[in-house]
Amino acid sequence: MYLIIQGKAFRLIFCCVLAVSIIFSGFSGVSYGAAAQTALPAFTVTLNGKVIDNQTRKYPLIVYKDITYVPMTWYDCRFLGLETDWDSKTGLRISRTGVAGGYYDDLAASKNRGLYTASVPSFAVTVNGKAVNNGAEQYPLLTFRDVTYFPLTWRFAVDEFGWSYDFSASGGLVIGSAAENGRSERMDSMTINLPLVMHGDYPGACAVAGDYVYYEGKDGKIYCAPLSDPTKAKQVYQLPADSGYGSDGYPMAGLQAKNGRVWLNYHTGGATMGSDHQFLLNSGGAAQETVPYVTDFGDAMIRVSGYGIPVSDNLEIQEKDDADFRTIGDPELHHSRGAAWNGGFVYTAAISAASMYSADGYCIYRTDAKTGKSEKVLEDPLFTIAAIPFFIDDSRLLFLGADHLLRQADLSGRNVKTLTEKPINTFAIFGKDIYYWEMESGELTRLSDGKALNPGAVVSAIDIRDDYLWCGFLPGQGYYRMIFDRQGNAVYQSGDAGDKVMIYENKLIYVNIV
Repeated sequence: MYLIIQGKAFRLIFCCVLAVSIIFSGFSGVSYGAAAQTALPAFTVTLNGKVIDNQTRKYPLIVYKDITYVPMTWYDCRFLGLETDWDSKTGLRISRTGVAGGYYDDLAASKNRGLYTASVPSFAVTVNGKAVNNGAEQYPLLTFRDVTYFPLTWRFAVDEFGWSYDFSASGGLVIGSAAENGRSERMDSMTINLPLVMHGDYPGACAVAGDYVYYEGKDGKIYCAPLSDPTKAKQVYQLPADSGYGSDGYPMAGLQAKNGRVWLNYHTGGATMGSDHQFLLNSGGAAQETVPYVTDFGDAMIRVSGYGIPVSDNLEIQEKDDADFRTIGDPELHHSRGAAWNGGFVYTAAISAASMYSADGYCIYRTDAKTGKSEKVLEDPLFTIAAIPFFIDDSRLLFLGADHLLRQADLSGRNVKTLTEKPINTFAIFGKDIYYWEMESGELTRLSDGKALNPGAVVSAIDIRDDYLWCGFLPGQGYYRMIFDRQGNAVYQSGDAGDKVMIYENKLIYVNIV
């Protein structure tokens, strides 16, 4: 499942202008605010394989000076591998992303007429960082129905955006974005409307599992609705009144889907004296309270308690045949939050109770789920216990030493090898590669080629969800969020901090907040 939520509607939506024919007429400038007589195209237009119905579209394609203008709403620009940003001071900024999103058909209240009047806007426009002098353009940007239409001559369509297009009497105008042309397969997509609560500029939580969407509505209410018809929503939980975090007197909720189940998390009270809460939700309306810090691996759930106040003997597991959680491991060990599960063994960062407040550091231990016996896998201490500082796959163990360098060993802790020259903050094994957060630059880097995937942007989080790698970045430079598939392709990237994303059965789901 993949879900993109538009935090707020953009009224300035740029549009693409595709030349149906190349016109070599002389230059003629236009004045700002001038009227432009336009018409609906009399030929078929296909965008990334989607035939556009201009009779019913809220923002139809239009023709001006024998040039076809394609409207780019928030959805349209992402559908064609572009991104826009609007600011009252700097104007409209357009950039090429190379990532194609799904199509959203925004229908008009009634059928469109054949002729319309548009106007020439006066705000500043930049394309891939280059300023556009709209008053001097032969084919200027236009605004129609409070939406900005952007003219794409050859330099825009081909040179800047990398689009391909073809026109024939039988097939009409066919446009393919670089994002579409460069992928053999595209993820399917759909769009749903949800009445999410807004926490300032950020939308509330939502998650999809088992053909149901769970979301955070107003007044602290958590709802569940069929994904096929989100209007049939029912309340499944009520958040308690609390003014410490969140907005409107209720705590901010977190919803996460994993293995077909949805978990609700929230914090009440102060930062140090408050408490964390976790519930397992289902579509029937039941909410089962659990202890926080449970990791769901599908065939087993691992729980590490006593994170705020360190205690020993705090590792528990519940496998499929277990009625409840059971404690395992050496009772003298304190396990940090976070665990890995492989071949019936639980891997944790742990320290002996006698050394809990010493400088000895946490080491990696392996606990047999059947016998409950714990053994130290690596003698070298880890650099942190704030989050799990190691990952495993079927054949190797990767971990961060006290010097913040990434190392590799086999699952028994032998054959240690250093993989990075510079210190890093955290990392993730994903697909056939390793992605890490470089400490000095703060950038997201891929180990196989040493490439920064969002140059200049500082990583805020790396997570593996729904078989995709999710990467968040601090606002201000580059993308705010990027999502990669196992082949290393970016399936989504956006600079809009108001976006929310989920993936469901390899489908992109655009959610419009209503």
